[in-house]
Amino acid sequence: MAVKIALPKGRLLRRTAAILQKAGWDIDDYTSRTSYYHPKSGKYPDLVIRVFNEKDIPIQIALGNYDLGICCRDWLEELLAKYPTSDILTVRNLGFGEGALYTASVAPLRELRGNGTGVRIASEYPNLAERYALRRRLSRFSVFPVWGAAEAYPPENADVALLAAGGRDLAATTGGVRWLVETQRDDGTWDEPQFTGTGFPGDFYINYHLYRLVFPLTALGRWCAATSAPGTVGGAR
Repeated sequence: MAVKIALPKGRLLRRTAAILQKAGWDIDDYTSRTSYYHPKSGKYPDLVIRVFNEKDIPIQIALGNYDLGICCRDWLEELLAKYPTSDILTVRNLGFGEGALYTASVAPLRELRGNGTGVRIASEYPNLAERYALRRRLSRFSVFPVWGAAEAYPPENADVALLAAGGRDLAATTGGVRWLVETQRDDGTWDEPQFTGTGFPGDFYINYHLYRLVFPLTALGRWCAATSAPGTVGGAR
């Protein structure tokens, strides 16, 4: 019987492809530029491979459609939050795709409890969002499943956003760090010619002069802490 494996597209594709290449699987046409969802392995020609959205991989494994899969643990936890008796299990930590789930809210949770209308929670992880609400003993709440960018929903369309963040090896993270390093001035600061605050639209605008210093330094500091790097990042001070 052929072994079936589900591989991720998106944020984990590059690292997954690299680790399989290092293992000598010789997988063809598994890159971020391809739209082909059935790559083949030159080393294991009988292996059945299918590329999925990462969030669908634990579901495919739990249903028995595939034997193995690679995804971040948050999607496994999302499945187990609703189906805790599922037989799906973690085989091995591959050492990439790290991250964590965070909540962002428009006010402290104790204040949201007393708003009289219930707490609205937006998340790509509706099962984990419901578990979050129950564990915090919210008597009235609504969960709105979204596809990415949950942080954009508060305050108009949600009170709380449960979202994934972190992952120092993600392309977006490394790209942001690289841009900060490349655009840093010799005196250690950054340029920001745009006005970042609005007084009255079309009348006057506000420039928060320290924003261009505080936020880049905070981001680079967290990067150094997460990667156990010294106090310089590719020349950034």
